[in-house]
Amino acid sequence: MKPSPSPSSASQLLSRRSWLLALGSLGITPMLGACTGGADGSSRIRVINATQGLSALDAYLDTTSIASSVASAAASSYYGADPDTYTLGLRSAGGAVNSVESSITLSKETSTSVVVMGTQSALSTAIYTENESSPSSGYAKLRLINGLQTGDGVDVYITTTSTTSLDNQSAAISNVAESGTSSFSKVSKGTYSLWITGNGDTSDLRAYVASITLSDQGIDTFVLVPTNSTTLASVVRLPQQGSSTSYACTLARVRFVNAGSATASAQASLDGTAVSSATIGAYGVSSYSQVTAGSRLVGFSIGGTSVTSQMTLTAGSDMTVALALDSSGAYTVVSFTDNNFPATSSTKSKIRLVNLASTAGSAQLTYNGGSLLADYTAANSASSYTSFTAGEYDFVISASGGSSQTVASYTSVAGLVYTAFAFGTSTVSKFTMRQDG
Repeated sequence: MKPSPSPSSASQLLSRRSWLLALGSLGITPMLGACTGGADGSSRIRVINATQGLSALDAYLDTTSIASSVASAAASSYYGADPDTYTLGLRSAGGAVNSVESSITLSKETSTSVVVMGTQSALSTAIYTENESSPSSGYAKLRLINGLQTGDGVDVYITTTSTTSLDNQSAAISNVAESGTSSFSKVSKGTYSLWITGNGDTSDLRAYVASITLSDQGIDTFVLVPTNSTTLASVVRLPQQGSSTSYACTLARVRFVNAGSATASAQASLDGTAVSSATIGAYGVSSYSQVTAGSRLVGFSIGGTSVTSQMTLTAGSDMTVALALDSSGAYTVVSFTDNNFPATSSTKSKIRLVNLASTAGSAQLTYNGGSLLADYTAANSASSYTSFTAGEYDFVISASGGSSQTVASYTSVAGLVYTAFAFGTSTVSKFTMRQDG
């Protein structure tokens, strides 16, 4: 911890504060330097919350609060500080103890951004001084900080706002690793759409901003911020030495399930348009699709019959939407929110039960000779998630009506998440184990 100021330095700090107060009383607003930090030699610092699951955070220089309750996908205002070396402390908003501490040096007349990433138990930072040189006239510079905790890289595409597909497009920035920072890329000034995808896979859309203007000789850092989905992100734009802009996630990730028939395939649709990746076999589960979030008319077509339901697809979430049967045998549509984040223990898997056997009774999931994973779960509902030691086990779904199905010698992997689907009508006739993520 930096020592307390000596009496002489404390007097200097007090004099400076008195000078600022005096200017304020005269209606004069002290100005920070137009280039970087303060013209009087001070520096500036701001904090950006790009964490996973930390809804708000506080930041300190030594014991002085510099940012309070910085919301997820937001940046604090700049805080003016004297050039010096400090202990930077970061903690959950309102907390009494720092989750992480590190040394930070603030230089004279500079602006510094601290991007906070990771989870509360494992926070990390990307710290940079805002001193990138301007591009030549007619151009702008941009780069990306990847706050996603997915273990893989992402690509950045800049396209015209009329572009509807990334086919035949080239990435402006490629393969930015988890918690990594790219180099700056120079592009022509103008108004564009911003697309961020999984590395090498344009169908794996992580974030999309319909319209951004890159100004002449502007310099921007974009930050990917995790959401409640394992892959979807919000975006924070940080103009060099300028005010931040947050772009909330507009996407949801949805997979579709056909629990309506043991023999017929089903086609899922949104607002009357078929979802290309969601032609689902009998008692089948599709892969996830990235779709526009909001109130959507979800539909299924099966055997010449159509069934629809108006439902909210929550932005920044993973969801399962199923064509199911109610207790009378009529088609219905049900949905579940998925939590595809791994168990907190590195040796464990995570699992839940989704019971789509319409009249077989409530169901439970056991493993390892009878150990309970999910207690009796009603038809067309889902259990909570349970963590268990990863390994090879026999998994059994048993219904209160007396039927059961087993998936034998199934190996779960530490760090992965699974859903056990029970299909059927009066009995559990099929048990599908699905690796999520």
